Amino acid sequence: MMNLFKCFLALIFIALLSGCSNSGDVEMISENINNNSNPVNQAKYIKYYSVEGSTYGHWAYDSQNRLIEMTASGNKTSYTYDSQGRLIKAETYAETDPANKFIVYTLVYNQNMITIEQKINYSGVFLSEINDYIINSEGKPAKQLRHVNGGIEEMDFTYQNGNLIRKENSYLKYEYTYDNKKNVYYHYPIGFRLIMNDDFVSDNNITHMKSYAYGQFLEDIPFELTYDNDGYLLRIKNKYYTQNFSY
Repeated sequence: MMNLFKCFLALIFIALLSGCSNSGDVEMISENINNNSNPVNQAKYIKYYSVEGSTYGHWAYDSQNRLIEMTASGNKTSYTYDSQGRLIKAETYAETDPANKFIVYTLVYNQNMITIEQKINYSGVFLSEINDYIINSEGKPAKQLRHVNGGIEEMDFTYQNGNLIRKENSYLKYEYTYDNKKNVYYHYPIGFRLIMNDDFVSDNNITHMKSYAYGQFLEDIPFELTYDNDGYLLRIKNKYYTQNFSY
């Protein structure tokens, strides 16, 4: 979601921490991952996250390996799921004032569409934004429909080998290249991956991102990635930030 709200949320995220052809397919993907009974293939889940020089956050899970709470810097985000294991709400608040939610995501699933409403308390006023994601047969977003100024702004997604290689609208374009390691959020529900950042919907991890505006090249950002012995991401480093993960 490359927009004012997404940029604001990215800053909040650093401060705090810092699918499919039909809804049944979304459920199937979530269940197949969370109910993996083979210990050899058992997925690892992030327990701690940090942004170098900034924050350090703890992630808590329920018995089904669903993220239910994220805590950092005196703030907490709670996550709510439906009976199919799909994320339906994420609420962020100060630990000392849990009744005052200053960021709220609400997710609605309708066949091959996920609608995400974002509400942000900005100086006492709630700002709202709605995005519809058309989900393809692989459980990934094929198109984003952003509701803005009474109209719709479209963003198209193009994939290759399970990875988002291009994202573009009428004036912006992003191109991505990848390694062959599993994405740090590959086993998290699609709704969670979308609210974190829709760049995380791919199977693998980004090694380069090129950006363009109105046909003009802006920059090529390389990503330095570090993994553990099981192929799980430990560090993402680029010229803007360094993120660290532990499991």
